[in-house]
Amino acid sequence: MPTPAPPPSVKRKASMVLRLGLASGVVLVTLGLAEVGSRLAGPVPYRAPPEQRQDGSWHERIHRPSNVPGLSYELVPSHPSVSQGQKNRTNSLGMRDAPLRERGQRLVRIAFVGDSYTFGWAVPQGVTFVNNLERLLNQASSDPKRVFEVLNMGVSGYSTRDEAIVLREKALPLDPDLVLVGYVLNDPEIDPIQPLHASFQETELWQYSSLARRIARALYKRDLAAQGGGNYTRYLHANPRKWQSVVDAFGDMAAAAQAAGVPVAVVILPTLPRESWEGYAYEAIHGQVADAARAAGLPVIDLLSGMRRFDKPGRLRIAAADEHPNVQGHEIIGQLLFEQLKDDRALLPRGP
Repeated sequence: MPTPAPPPSVKRKASMVLRLGLASGVVLVTLGLAEVGSRLAGPVPYRAPPEQRQDGSWHERIHRPSNVPGLSYELVPSHPSVSQGQKNRTNSLGMRDAPLRERGQRLVRIAFVGDSYTFGWAVPQGVTFVNNLERLLNQASSDPKRVFEVLNMGVSGYSTRDEAIVLREKALPLDPDLVLVGYVLNDPEIDPIQPLHASFQETELWQYSSLARRIARALYKRDLAAQGGGNYTRYLHANPRKWQSVVDAFGDMAAAAQAAGVPVAVVILPTLPRESWEGYAYEAIHGQVADAARAAGLPVIDLLSGMRRFDKPGRLRIAAADEHPNVQGHEIIGQLLFEQLKDDRALLPRGP
């Protein structure tokens, strides 16, 4: 007796499965060829896995993975190191600073949270604007028994989102009288583009693909042009996701400050131009940041007008290609902060 033919529906399903299999095979082969072509076209450093980068291992000598939820890394406590030709030594709490003083009624403690500007990138230990502010406050004190302590809680590469976590989890538990948060104009960057961030974050699967990184780089360049006109700083403050991270962080800071009963202020640090302040490109961004901070209930200290008193900002840079402040730049920033704080009884009720 002849075997009955399969019903038409079964034939259609078998044919569909075959077509899907063939189509999937074509897609996989095409993607494979595209990946090979991308690799032959040259390396794509954008978002490359850390082991494929050529950035050196300086970060491993001074940073370690953090156990604080939300922070990918932090400074190694009680650790001497050298980076950018400068010696660094952290205290037992992982700050580039001296050991904390004993807390008492005569001690006025200020915690300064920030990134590489605050840390003192490429300047010697003890001459950062944090150190200068502490020295000036103590020199101006009318009470010889009152001591001002300004803690350097800066960590290179931190974003405003990271700094909100540091404020809540590390600064406020130290019982400060005031917390200052340094805002630098790359602080909305929350993606692990910098080598330091990339080294301490888990690599995503797509990052191992040259083709995927090439596509991601093209999308980034598209957004950079559309949202920032090719300017990275403007892009950071126009990209909705990145800028929202700043707005959310300011809200978190304000809530933590209110719960602890400790005043917190945002210090906006201007980018140092190569030549002069004429035509400074980011004044509107200073206003954007200040408005967001004040909307969250945080006072603002914008150093732009004070820095403009020094008509050759290029002399305050570490190098022509590096806008971090040099020793003189740190001296000026410390002086400006002192001028802002010495008579501000709302922020520093036990001022000089």
